[in-house]
Amino acid sequence: MAEVYGATNGTVALAAATAKTVIEVAAGATVTARIVAASVSFDASAAAAGIKVELVRYATTGTGTAYTPLKYNGEGQARAALCTCKVNDTVEPGTPVVVETYYVPNTAGQFWQIPLGREAYLPSSTLIGLRVTSAAVVNCAANLQWEE
Repeated sequence: MAEVYGATNGTVALAAATAKTVIEVAAGATVTARIVAASVSFDASAAAAGIKVELVRYATTGTGTAYTPLKYNGEGQARAALCTCKVNDTVEPGTPVVVETYYVPNTAGQFWQIPLGREAYLPSSTLIGLRVTSAAVVNCAANLQWEE
């Protein structure tokens, strides 16, 4: 059975009309992963309109805060995650390729549980992340889960 791990960005302020990668996951040279779930929520008012959320593949990593992935399955997991994470990038990762795009209600949030067999695959030595763009200054909380 695959082990499931997660990352959360805590909460970060989004600048108006500026894309920000809130979670970035990198598969190492000897590991592959599958994104199985993601969620975002906001503390926005009506002025923020719809907020764009993208699942993005990157060619190069950005500059963000290092994050130790959490064991999502709890005590039953035998090992630490092999993928590495960064949250709340201050310098965006390079060469983005958008996999999926959603507009999420600004006063709520969205949770995606990806159906078995249709997970976003993360080959070894690649990056994937959640990138968010808001029309107004709002706070964003995001989570990303993967199995490896």
